[in-house]
Amino acid sequence: MFGEVDHYKSFLLEIVWPENYPETLPVINLDLFYNSSLFNEVKSHISEQLTNEAKKSLGMAVTYTLIEYVKENLDDLLKDQTEVAVLDEKMPSYVMEDPEKTTKNPKEVPKKVQMSKAQKKRMWDRTTAANLGEQVTAKFRLIYFHILSKEVANGRALPQPWPIGSKDRHYRIKKLIEALLKDNYDIVALQEIWGEKDYCQISTAVKGSYPYSFYFHSGFTGSGVCVFTRFRIVSTIMHRYSLNGFAHHIHRGDWFGGKVVGMVELEAEKYRINFYTTHLHAEYNRENDLYLPHRLSQAFELSQFVKHTSCGADVVILTGDFNLEPEDLGYRVIVNNAQLKDAWLYRPDKDDRDWGTTCDRPDNCYTPNIKELLKSKGKRLDYIMYKGVNASLTLTTCENRLNKVPGEEGLNYSDHLGVYAEFTITDEKKKEGHDNYLTSAVLKEAIPILRKGENRALFDRQLFLGLCVVLVALFFCTLNIEIYYPSWSIVTTGFRFLITLLIGFCTWYGLIGLTMELKALKAAKFSMTMLLSD
Repeated sequence: MFGEVDHYKSFLLEIVWPENYPETLPVINLDLFYNSSLFNEVKSHISEQLTNEAKKSLGMAVTYTLIEYVKENLDDLLKDQTEVAVLDEKMPSYVMEDPEKTTKNPKEVPKKVQMSKAQKKRMWDRTTAANLGEQVTAKFRLIYFHILSKEVANGRALPQPWPIGSKDRHYRIKKLIEALLKDNYDIVALQEIWGEKDYCQISTAVKGSYPYSFYFHSGFTGSGVCVFTRFRIVSTIMHRYSLNGFAHHIHRGDWFGGKVVGMVELEAEKYRINFYTTHLHAEYNRENDLYLPHRLSQAFELSQFVKHTSCGADVVILTGDFNLEPEDLGYRVIVNNAQLKDAWLYRPDKDDRDWGTTCDRPDNCYTPNIKELLKSKGKRLDYIMYKGVNASLTLTTCENRLNKVPGEEGLNYSDHLGVYAEFTITDEKKKEGHDNYLTSAVLKEAIPILRKGENRALFDRQLFLGLCVVLVALFFCTLNIEIYYPSWSIVTTGFRFLITLLIGFCTWYGLIGLTMELKALKAAKFSMTMLLSD
């Protein structure tokens, strides 16, 4: 797409590669439904200019060159296009031809790619509404909720019974279903739904109100992230973060869960909503955050993922338990690099006395006493963020919900509160400025932290490989013990078996696991450096 969407000076360009490309010129096609309002003279001019540009680089890849050429010369290419255009029923296609070729192989001409019915309908609805001067508005209500208790002291967020799994899990899920059916939201995002049976139970129970749903499968225990909506889900995509904690930190479980960001593309009226939901790595110890480089890398990957997958959307919504507070560096990376707004901060009629805390609250039965003493107001870790891309997105309401279970004194739905928001979408796109200085500042602050993570990974690699050598030596030292002490044979056999497992893990983690961590940290660091040099 070149030019502003639905503007009369905009067009779609299709470039197709023949079998022996780049030795022959690519096929360029303007015979698309969206281009029906372009004059034939304008199409001919565009085709001629692109043909001449492609001939200059014949024998080399020219796709990127042509795209950059169109961007730089868009005004010149469309200088003869006026707002009133007559539809041409024939709508001929334009193919670049190599004048040196006297014969054409029919196999080199690919089949014309047609737009889907849904795409044509969406384009037609937009064009018709624009021509008639109609203003199409879409309103929707969404809630994001981190459903299950996560603290070890109060039960893991796992589908096993208490005390191994989550406390009151079945009862709280039942009450959550009742709440979702009562309020009848448009979009619901849930987290820590570790058990697939729990997801199926919720999906079946709310099918009448939320006919479309999707669960993002990831990791060993699962991502726990899912979406329920009354809007049709057009497509989905998921990205698993490069860094998810440490494999040997079994007591944490983040590595086994496999943290992800999932996106569902929704159709609301004539608008396309890119709805993202994610769950980032937990903090655990704020004073000595061992996982900070991983959490920072996840925040950067999340912002890049949203930024690069939202260009074709009308509006963007991001929800999730970021495990970040508003003053944290990772939060600032997400907001600034992805150019998002925090719904809680931009809510109308906001009360500064309401901090919007969603976790570790003193009025929550799942808050450990030590946390209640350290920070009585709790933490704001759960967010709804948004921005308009090709349409205007207006926030009308944002508040916390799903705290206490009605009629149940002293029982909460979860250790987190839900975040609720209402939005209105219109065609009147408002141009919003972005302070690139803020983005540069947070990236400059993040790079040294990633560098420290690299140094720690290098040290750990030496540590685990050194430990592997010690374990191998210890293994061989126990080989002849049974000869002198036959009664110890069972003990020594079990001991050697344990040592063998440790040798295998230390070898794998030292050579493979930590190498993968180093490369992921370098990738994030170099990407940030490249953004700074742009």
